[in-house]
Amino acid sequence: MNNHSVTSFNLCLIITVLCILLVAACKKNGEIEDEADENPYSTFNIEFFRNLGSLCGEALEGRTEYPTESGHELRNAKLKFNFTTCADDTIEIDFYINDVNRNTFLIQVLEDQNLALKLIHKQVDGLNEVADSYGGIAGDEHILKKSFYANEETARLHPQAFSNVWAFEIDLDNRKLIYRLTRQERIRFKGVFELPASFEATI
Repeated sequence: MNNHSVTSFNLCLIITVLCILLVAACKKNGEIEDEADENPYSTFNIEFFRNLGSLCGEALEGRTEYPTESGHELRNAKLKFNFTTCADDTIEIDFYINDVNRNTFLIQVLEDQNLALKLIHKQVDGLNEVADSYGGIAGDEHILKKSFYANEETARLHPQAFSNVWAFEIDLDNRKLIYRLTRQERIRFKGVFELPASFEATI
């Protein structure tokens, strides 16, 4: 084999290797883009979950800021968020209104790193306590605030709640945890809780 042939062979080999590397890089990049397309909020969700999870074991006290109508049973009600269980994929919060456990919130990390909110809602029916569960899926780009939009199961069980949005916001400036419920873009409930002095969040 003469020098010219060796040079040509080496050039072809280099080009082949470069093509293989280019194809592999494009494939890897495509996989990353596909993962991002599947859940563009994953980073925000996980950071929010960690921030909220750092309240595990705490009992936050607060007051109702809405409704405000005179005579409404929830006006200026005494509130408590009791962070009872915090695991790698679940945060459990017992919600007390005037010392009565009215709801339990479950915030869960799904396989695609989205967040789901499940409510175990308790109602007194005579002497019996009836519980049903419903909730929503997170859908915004925030680390200190997360809104959960009613899912299909909620719409099926409670058609009037198809537009419900449950939101949790960590207000570091005022050292508050804010909980809101809106329906058809109108506020239905707002509670504001005091954050502990030791609480720190990733921003």
